Order: sequence, then structure tokens, then C-alpha cells
Amino acid sequence: MIPRFVTAALFGALLSLSTHCASPPLDPEDPNLLARPFTPQQIASALTVGTVMDIEEGTPMGKQTVRWKVTEADDAECVITFTVLDGRGQPTAARHQQRFGWAELRNHASYPAASSTVQDDRRLTPLGVLEGRLYTITDAEKGLVTRAFFAPAYPGPPLWMEVKNGAATVATMQVLAKRQG
Repeated sequence: MIPRFVTAALFGALLSLSTHCASPPLDPEDPNLLARPFTPQQIASALTVGTVMDIEEGTPMGKQTVRWKVTEADDAECVITFTVLDGRGQPTAARHQQRFGWAELRNHASYPAASSTVQDDRRLTPLGVLEGRLYTITDAEKGLVTRAFFAPAYPGPPLWMEVKNGAATVATMQVLAKRQG
């Protein structure tokens, strides 16, 4: 007879495997894409005027922190001001603004279903330990694999992302802090 705790552990492992082997949800607007992590409305609700995110961006040449601040927003779009921060976290003169539609921001997370996977993930981030979804996108033509982590508690950009070419990391990004406007 198999002890009950072993049976429960095996059942949990099989359930976990079936969850990760199941076909990922497809986007209702375009079945060639995985379901996107957030709707434009969810992003708009999370990125109100005054919202600030400090985002660390990395390349093989080094890292920098860029502050994203929502300076304008309405039902259709927003304006984000991007400011590079110095090593002490103070703004530098390097600054620019860009206007985005909410659907355009949502579409940044459009991943081809044929070459992408999504799975539940729990990750330690600068914002804390968060439950979310890890998207893995393979671009065989370019030899790149991108992994992006989104958490339902933080609609918007991925909270963590890395792009690899083979074993080499070619780009990283992570949200270091977010303050709601």
C-alpha cells in the first residue's frame, strides 16, 4: 500500500505536469498569438497620470536605470516621459517623451503561439515575491530566446525580462520600483 502523502505528492506532480503540457490560451482577436497578459483597459487603470516606474535595462555593455513617468492619460492613450537616472538615482538631462495608445502598449506583449509557451511562475522581484505568468518566446531565425514575466497585480510591462542568444544574455529588464499616480 502506498502511503497517503506519497499518493498526494504524485497527484500534485501529475496535475502540475498536465497544467504545463496543456495548450496555452490563444488570443481571441488573433489565434496565431498567445493570449496577451493584459487588456488595454487593465493597463490604462494601472498607469494613471503620475505613475512612476524605475526600470533597470541591461546589455552586455552595462546597465542603466530609466524612470518611466506617465505625464498625460485619457481613455485612448498616454504620454510617458523617460528619464535616465545616474548612479545615485537622480535624474540626468537625458529625457524624452513618447505617446502610446493603450492597445499599442498591450500589443508589445504579442507573442506567436507557434513558437512561444506560457506557464504559471512564482518569482522574487524587487517588488516582492509575485505569482504570475512566464512567457518564453523562441525566434529560431535570429537564434534568440526571450523570457518575460508578467504579474496580474502589476498590469503593464513585464516585471522581468531577459533575451538570450545561445548562452549569452543580450538584454535584460526589470522593474525596480513602481509608485501609483
